Amino acid sequence: KDTEQRDHIETSIKQKAPSQVVVDPSSSNLCSMRCFPRATALTTALLLLPNAAESFAPYTKKIWEIQQDPSGTQLTQENNNFPFPAALVDRRAFHSTVAKTLGFVSASWIAPMIEEAQAAVGTLPEYADTNAVIQGITVNVADTRQFSDMVEFLREGFGFDVLRQATKGSVTTAWLGFGPEQMSIPSDFEIPVSGFGMYGGHAAVQVRCDVQSPVSFYDGSGNPGGNNIAYLQVGVPGYRISQMMKYGGNILSAYGFVDVVSPSGLPVRSIVGIWPDPIMFVALNCVDVKTSRQYYEALGFTEQDYPYARPSKGTGQFEPAQPKGSVYLSQSPNSMGVLLLPTAKKKEKIIANPAFQSLNIVYKPSDDAEASSQNMQIVDPSDVPISFTPYAQFKAEEEAGTKALKELVKKTMAEGQTPP
Repeated sequence: KDTEQRDHIETSIKQKAPSQVVVDPSSSNLCSMRCFPRATALTTALLLLPNAAESFAPYTKKIWEIQQDPSGTQLTQENNNFPFPAALVDRRAFHSTVAKTLGFVSASWIAPMIEEAQAAVGTLPEYADTNAVIQGITVNVADTRQFSDMVEFLREGFGFDVLRQATKGSVTTAWLGFGPEQMSIPSDFEIPVSGFGMYGGHAAVQVRCDVQSPVSFYDGSGNPGGNNIAYLQVGVPGYRISQMMKYGGNILSAYGFVDVVSPSGLPVRSIVGIWPDPIMFVALNCVDVKTSRQYYEALGFTEQDYPYARPSKGTGQFEPAQPKGSVYLSQSPNSMGVLLLPTAKKKEKIIANPAFQSLNIVYKPSDDAEASSQNMQIVDPSDVPISFTPYAQFKAEEEAGTKALKELVKKTMAEGQTPP
């Protein structure tokens, strides 16, 4: 940022600074990195000069040796041990630390993989000008009962459909939305016969349950336990408050539109209206909207017109106007977006919602990154984890999951049972 910092980096290289421990901000686990002298200096450059991250990346990849600590309780360095406080071992505490110190660095690491891609994500005409879109969100639940309640809360309360479901080991995940997730035009879609619900590119809410997890993400009290997620907004033809309450929803307000805390602890705002994809956006509380805006712009988001589900566009009692001081951003005007909200009180502390696992982005990697692309995760300034999945992986998983669900429905109906 200034001459003194640059001189410090240069001096560190010349003096062959001793090895130091650093943490990879895109990792969800604590790792030990044995950094050789030049790597230490280059790491310092990454911390102080975010814009230099891309230039230094090829060199740091060659000289970092990454070792996973099996115990997860300490970072180790050659010939030394460095115990870490228990708070840092906690995944969310770790994310919080990274968000405050390395947020823009991690964004600059991922952005080139997206921006340099030569192909659009999927084949939908609406996504022809972008190679990354928000595909939805993931929320965690504590047990199978809460899992069932959350699924039925969305289905019966708002009209979500189960799009696919998968079980791997102790983890079961259900994807719910209002139409096909595939980023192409479905073969059975016909103009002008088919409606929005049969078109591709719909976002999804992933409900995730790990039966072996000892964590209780939400206690059902109506207090989510964190305030970084203001709400998920959906615009639906109708909703049923009685069904929301039946499956564990806590109604906060129901005058004109409804604000409710779901059985998972995710706040939801529902508007009676029409939108191509009823999952409209996720609203995030920000200590500094400007800082958060810059962060998302580094990831390829741009400011878009605020979406309204009703013709009155926020002038009536059934849909509020865009909140004062907020900014609506998206990677495409046709995809789900994020609404950045200023906190109600200045310098209000932002606390991560324990149940919110990630904001999910599907992207088309750059040509150079294609071969080694894998799921990545970073954290925004409001402590919101953002997950990146390569399009090819998303496409394979979505096709397999959709096919499996169709086969299950066909089988259960043939046996005279109610399909899931």
